[in-house]
Amino acid sequence: MIEITDLNYKEILNNINVKIESGIIGLIGANGAGKSTLVKCISGINKNYSGEIFIKGKNLKNLSFRELATILCYIPQKTFINYDISVRDFLFFSRYSYNENIKNCNNIINNALEKINMQNYVNKNLKILSGGEFQKIMLASAIVQGSSIWLLDEPASALDPGSSVEFYKTLKEICSNNNITIVLISHDLNHILNNCDNIIAMSKGTIIKKSEVATFLDKNILKEVYNIDFLIEKRQDKFICIPSI
Repeated sequence: MIEITDLNYKEILNNINVKIESGIIGLIGANGAGKSTLVKCISGINKNYSGEIFIKGKNLKNLSFRELATILCYIPQKTFINYDISVRDFLFFSRYSYNENIKNCNNIINNALEKINMQNYVNKNLKILSGGEFQKIMLASAIVQGSSIWLLDEPASALDPGSSVEFYKTLKEICSNNNITIVLISHDLNHILNNCDNIIAMSKGTIIKKSEVATFLDKNILKEVYNIDFLIEKRQDKFICIPSI
């Protein structure tokens, strides 16, 4: 789905080589490890890189902006809206690449809001939503865009515990039902271990490990990533990961 070869970007990314296939892939690393920079390269935002990035077999550099938008969706860590716009009108922008009629767009938007249980927000002013509500609308925008690859940078950081659990449940359902690839940046290792199919660990601009979750649970790897020991237990089929104090 995504294949990266000899990727270098400024002094931030160094010789990245990785293949990313379907499922939910957790991208972890300490602050400044290069996670956000990597997904910005994959999304086409960071352009002046060396090496190659292939998206579904096509070189990223050869894809038009419109063509890329039908394949890939990027949700940044922070998005600021300082103007008045309804949730519906905001979500319309996520369908701009399809040149379809308004009725079909409305149906897709309504279905997306229903999936995240926010159908009553369709006419609300986006600017007045809470941080958690806004992050849910950003998830709806990914659903509306209909891409097969999602790049999500800390998408649940503003959610309360209950909403966070519901968010990841929805994410897993969408992923399994639509055969999409989700690259997810998060510092919440408990959600990463319990909801991702694979994990990519970064340190100082390089990838130091990529594997399935079951084979990733190596305390030395986590210590290498975060420079701290962790206690990891499994209770009722759920992993519990906490820093060792």
